[in-house]
This record gives sequence, C-alpha cells and structure tokens, in this order.
Amino acid sequence: MRRGYGFCVSKALLLSTLARAVGIPAKIHIVDIINHKISQRVIDLMGTNAFHCHGYSELYLDGNWIKLSPNFDMESAAKGGFFPTTEFDGVHDALFPHYDEKGNKFVEYIGDRGSHIDLPLDEIVKVFDEKYGNFHEMSYDKIKKPMKKEPLTLNK
Repeated sequence: MRRGYGFCVSKALLLSTLARAVGIPAKIHIVDIINHKISQRVIDLMGTNAFHCHGYSELYLDGNWIKLSPNFDMESAAKGGFFPTTEFDGVHDALFPHYDEKGNKFVEYIGDRGSHIDLPLDEIVKVFDEKYGNFHEMSYDKIKKPMKKEPLTLNK
C-alpha cells in the first residue's frame, strides 16, 4: 500500500485484509490464467503467456461469497487495451472477462489452486520456481524475510 502499486496477489491480499479489518469475511483465491492481451515483451520476459498463481479476493457479502479481482487501474487498462475492466457491484463476481468488447479472447482460466484463509506463500514460491525458472530469481528466504517495520503514514 505504501508503494502505491502491486501485482494481483498483493492487491488481493490487501483487499482481503482491509475487508477483514472492517468485519467482512474474506479469502484469497489462487488460479492460473492466460491473458491473451499481454504484450510479446512480457511473454518473452516470462517465457510464457500463462500467469500461474493469479490472485483475487473472495468477500462474504449478504450470505454469498463474491469473487473480486483487484487488477488494473483505468489508465493501465486503457494503455494495455484491457477492456472491459472488472466492475464490482457488491452482488456479482467481478473477475476478468473471457472476451473483450470486440469478441476476442481476453482471459482464459486454466487452473484453480483454491481458496485460502492465509496466503499460500510456500505453494506460490514452488510454482514460480517450477514455471518461471530464471525469471523468478527471488529466493524463498528473501520473500519470507521480514520487511523493515516503519510507521505507516497516509497523505490526506
């Protein structure tokens, strides 16, 4: 939150944490997806167009678990052509759509790693090591190493 940016898993973790802080039951859901609209540059960097361990939140609202993918801001969505974006109405799931507004493939869900109360960091690191090889260079120890604790200040 302090940095003002993150990727899907960190955004889902933050959303679920904030929901819990105000009394809304929340979980993290991990899936594998293919984003058919990502750039060739990203595919070349990752060695694949599959995003293993994509994360979204599940919030328990009015007796139902609602899936919510906190993903791109409008500027990034416009730049990447990621339309339609997910719209959250508090009633329906808000995940990446399978097709864009022109009928082209957008996001394909290719695997489900389940819902989790806590972030399944061990599983994510294992999958990243297996699937992304050299791209995923951060070791497990570096990820688990506690961050320097600094007071959080919010700009008003």
